[in-house]
Amino acid sequence: MRRLLDHFSIAALCTLFGLPLVLILFGVRAPGIENAAPVSFPGPPDRLSEAYIADMTAWMRERAPGRDLAVGAVAEVALALNESANPVVTLGRDGWLYYTPTLDQDCFDDRWPETIASNVARLQDAYAGAGKRLVVVVGPDKASIYPEHLPNVSSCVEENWRRLNQALGALERQDVVRLWEPLQAAATEELVYLEADTHWNDVGASIAARELLETLEAGVFGESDISFDSVQPAPADLRGLLGLGSRLGDAPLADVERAGVSWQVIEETHVDPDLPKRFVEYRATTEGASRLIEGSTVFLHDSFGIDVLDMLPPYFEHLTAAQTTDTEYPSVSRAIVTGDTVVILTVQRKIGQLFSSSKYEQFLAPLQPGG
Repeated sequence: MRRLLDHFSIAALCTLFGLPLVLILFGVRAPGIENAAPVSFPGPPDRLSEAYIADMTAWMRERAPGRDLAVGAVAEVALALNESANPVVTLGRDGWLYYTPTLDQDCFDDRWPETIASNVARLQDAYAGAGKRLVVVVGPDKASIYPEHLPNVSSCVEENWRRLNQALGALERQDVVRLWEPLQAAATEELVYLEADTHWNDVGASIAARELLETLEAGVFGESDISFDSVQPAPADLRGLLGLGSRLGDAPLADVERAGVSWQVIEETHVDPDLPKRFVEYRATTEGASRLIEGSTVFLHDSFGIDVLDMLPPYFEHLTAAQTTDTEYPSVSRAIVTGDTVVILTVQRKIGQLFSSSKYEQFLAPLQPGG
């Protein structure tokens, strides 16, 4: 009997560890469930070291068939116990999820908001001196618009945003689009962010687009330009981080139509091979009463700008958009050099990374001779 149990145990272990390996060798993979780069195959070993075994184990674990089902099952159990299976996701009330890094930011020091605002003003002065207009759009994190769904966590986000919002609002220049107030006002009537995603929905994105367009040229945006007659699957990146799938329910879909305006995507002829995400050029023409924002406009944005960008092409004579705020990419730098107006859209938690004293000078580099 003991020998039979031993054989059974050995067979079970071989199945447990061998079957996933065989399936992997035949090309079966678990679908990705995180928003991070997958673990790379470590390659053949020079020697069978402990580090190599750890790397191979990580590679096999990430690609093991059925891993997504196991991770999802663990996440479901954790949710039933009101626990998060991933520390970067914070469970809120009523099924809302929040991105933890937006809740545990360090409190600003006494001069931090004023420093950020001062650096933004310096950049705008430098761009004005080069004959260009610089517009900075700041979007709030979801926690600042929907704090009522937050759990009882210690956070200084509200105070942080209030102080930074005041500092940016005190600038003499009006080319800083602060979206906290219009989004907060709209949130009393309808959802403007996604319950299980870090981002705003199309309603929130349309408010960002409207505020930006009105800042660039008053009256160019018409309230009837955007309609919400259909829906689309709602993204849910925070559910994805828990291993529960990245789609949930439906969300409103914005449709933009301007009378007499047509636009097209220009061939992406000068995209850097290593440029992240998208780099696209658009041109629009008008034959009716609808007018376009003239000249060349550059729109640099993070992930919050993706849905906003979908609504912008019919308003611009020439629009170049890059899903990056890194000016070290030659195509981004060239776009800034040739552009008449540069728009930078970022979100609340990232503004310190962009406009801190050690970072904001990256936006000055393209203005320098040879930049």
